[in-house]
Amino acid sequence: MTMRKFLRTFFIVILPLMFLTSCGPNVSDNVIPSYKVLSSEEVRNVISNAIPPLTMFPKIILSDENYILPTEDWVKNQFSKELNAFTFYYKVQRTSDNRNDCDNYSLYGRTVANILNVHNTKKINAGIAVGELGYVGSLYGHAINFIITSDNFGNVKVIYYEPQAYQIITLTDGMWAPLVFNM
Repeated sequence: MTMRKFLRTFFIVILPLMFLTSCGPNVSDNVIPSYKVLSSEEVRNVISNAIPPLTMFPKIILSDENYILPTEDWVKNQFSKELNAFTFYYKVQRTSDNRNDCDNYSLYGRTVANILNVHNTKKINAGIAVGELGYVGSLYGHAINFIITSDNFGNVKVIYYEPQAYQIITLTDGMWAPLVFNM
């Protein structure tokens, strides 16, 4: 790991984690509603099935053995609220040049989801199925979050989340080519 990469990780991920529970957004008594936990191999299959046809196969990086799948309602409400509080608290709400653009926001989204999972009162021994997605659109590259959700009927699906707008978005086939899924 290069020093630059280490420092970036430290200042964007580790330092906020050190202070978030004591002085940042409210994460106590957090409950992540979930109806399913998948193995990393099952997650890899779900991601593979979500890839648009006729695209090059992207790199899929999975860091945990198992993943808890949140509900879409949790993503729309609690996750969006806490991500907004996180960016407000650290004064990174505005997109700027490369210092605070889409890849940073997708990292913030993944970080907040992981913090909420650590404080999940259900204490499920699994990572959370929220990751970063880098893709090439029709005009430019972009980074967002992808989230694998489940509902009370056991249905599993991949949703796409724009962390700069705090909302779920739709990516249509032919309009994007995934490069990296990182969870």
